[in-house]
Amino acid sequence: SKTSRLYQRLVMKDQIASSVSASYYPLEIAGLFFIDADAKPGVDPAQLEAVIDEEIARFQKDGPSTDELLRARVASEASFVRGAERIGGFGGKADILAECATYTGRPDCYKTTLAALRSASNASLKATAKQILVPAHYTLTVLPVADYQATTTAAPDRSSGVPKIQAFPDLQFPALQRGHLKNGIEVVLAERHEVPLVQVQVLFDAGYAADQGRKLGTASFAMAMLDEGSKTRDALAIAARAEALGANLSASSTLDTSALNLSTLKDQLSPALDLFADVLLNPRFDGNEIKRVQGQWLASIAQEKTDPSALARRVLPPLLYGADHAYAVPGTGSGTEASISALTTADLFAFHHDWIRPDAARILVVGDTGLAEIVSALDQRFGAWQPPTSARPQKQLPEVALPTAPRVFLMDKPNAEQSTIFAGHLLPTSTAPERLLTNTAISALGGQFSARLNMNLREDKHWAYGAYAFAGDALGQRSLSAW
Repeated sequence: SKTSRLYQRLVMKDQIASSVSASYYPLEIAGLFFIDADAKPGVDPAQLEAVIDEEIARFQKDGPSTDELLRARVASEASFVRGAERIGGFGGKADILAECATYTGRPDCYKTTLAALRSASNASLKATAKQILVPAHYTLTVLPVADYQATTTAAPDRSSGVPKIQAFPDLQFPALQRGHLKNGIEVVLAERHEVPLVQVQVLFDAGYAADQGRKLGTASFAMAMLDEGSKTRDALAIAARAEALGANLSASSTLDTSALNLSTLKDQLSPALDLFADVLLNPRFDGNEIKRVQGQWLASIAQEKTDPSALARRVLPPLLYGADHAYAVPGTGSGTEASISALTTADLFAFHHDWIRPDAARILVVGDTGLAEIVSALDQRFGAWQPPTSARPQKQLPEVALPTAPRVFLMDKPNAEQSTIFAGHLLPTSTAPERLLTNTAISALGGQFSARLNMNLREDKHWAYGAYAFAGDALGQRSLSAW
């Protein structure tokens, strides 16, 4: 996380890495402890390793502070609860019980783990760090432009066919409840009381299409900058407060929507909503933070251009919609090197003023709460929020005529050993009556591993590593992609 020692040192302070993380995998005979760091362009990986070693030595000497210990404890417990919200999957109920039964013979061994977490101290963590974080470690450095050679293995035995499905369970969804805040924002709630979690999303009519007339990537970048500082908290203070509450804050954008998301434990809902509202309503858009994030963003764009599928998603929309359409933007939403480098504090505040407004918002809530409770809590934070006097911007989404004949475009990669074929076509809007039928057809064509494209091109003919089809949602014509 942003508040971790490694992130603060390598990413925030020294700015020699674009990301860093530490993780531990407990296994039956021995566990695995990993530290992963992505060096920024031009940085010697040995420099990263030296700084990591410094921080490990400092932790072994001093141990965690009281605040660090509290944040780690709350974050770990919150992560456990979020996993237990699911039945299956990694960290789900089945996984928790099966892992405990396999390794200890006690399906409820997670209780012992939680007890150990709650009793951890500065002294015990220092001792553990000295025991496991020893100099005799293995360092793997992965450099770009390596010359890899493909290998082949024997085909698996599929003579018995796929397992037959005997019965399908009935789908049961919670009933949607609706309410409104004092300023008219609609609240949609789906109650779920299985675990003490509440998920909140404030959804705006914005998205990549709101970049029209602005620097490309503005919408995604502005949303990503929300938790990088408010008027009263800097980025680290926001991250520290979220960790202390066991809350997760995140921002996201799609073609037509931008959103700020909150996941919090039920007993921390009130203070988590305070932080959530502060981040959404009071952005700082600090110039120094913008510069730091721009560096990470530019590295991400460069990486997109090395991946054939990501590169195709960048160039396909203008070819499908035409250069002047609101959807004629890189399909990744990340903008261009020139547009991101040119973004300023004023640009981000202008986007926030025009698009992040109550008359363009809807609040979606899922979890352990009731309609009256959540509407009251949201009213206290957002009920007095008023839109600016200027009219809401309107996206220009004219109908695009379909081409009369197929067109082929080549992105030449000299000396490339493999090729990617990416096909695109325009479909009616997501609001069209036939949307569900169209989605079902696309799913059967290429929406999953067992769909026709993949089974034909990969499993039968062995011509491709995989083949899929996907159609994103859109208020205007949406695009169908197959690759």
